Amino acid sequence: MNPISKKKPTRRDRRPLYVLIVPRFEDLGNSFYSSEVTKGVNLAASRLDVDVLVHFTERKDHSHWLAGSLTDPFFVDGLLFADIDRDWEVVKKAIRSGMPTMVLNNTTAEPFNCISIDNKQAAKEAVDYLLGLGHTRIAHIAGDLNTQAGQDRLEGYYEALSEAGLPKDKHLVKKGGFLRTPARTAAQSLLTAEP
Repeated sequence: MNPISKKKPTRRDRRPLYVLIVPRFEDLGNSFYSSEVTKGVNLAASRLDVDVLVHFTERKDHSHWLAGSLTDPFFVDGLLFADIDRDWEVVKKAIRSGMPTMVLNNTTAEPFNCISIDNKQAAKEAVDYLLGLGHTRIAHIAGDLNTQAGQDRLEGYYEALSEAGLPKDKHLVKKGGFLRTPARTAAQSLLTAEP
């Protein structure tokens, strides 16, 4: 009979574990962004032979984003923030703890690891495309303006209009908040507006 080992486990006794931190919001289950991020992280984890824990957090209260053992290097090998709602302090806290950290969908001049598209330029190019088709009344359904992506897209929209010599028409901007129901309501409002 073999005696039961009382050896204390070490990091080498487990597969690497990375945590994807996703701020919770209405309609999360139907979010294209969240599903694509989750799918991409899972594909990468499979290729790298590592485990991923998806940690859903409160969107408004960031005090619990790094709760528990999320920054304990014995349990976790790195953090991936799906978004941070402009809260760079939570990122700094993770980095100060020594945790390798990556931020999606945000950029900064700080020396942080970030991956994001240029939302401002993308919005400008969308407006420029419509202008090139001859349209002059171009609407914008704004995303969540608490996020960098929402702010940058609105700024790009306004900048493209300004460069084309078109006025800002507040009636052509509606709030959608990156949510299905408010965006649908905003689109219906724009499509039934007169003129």
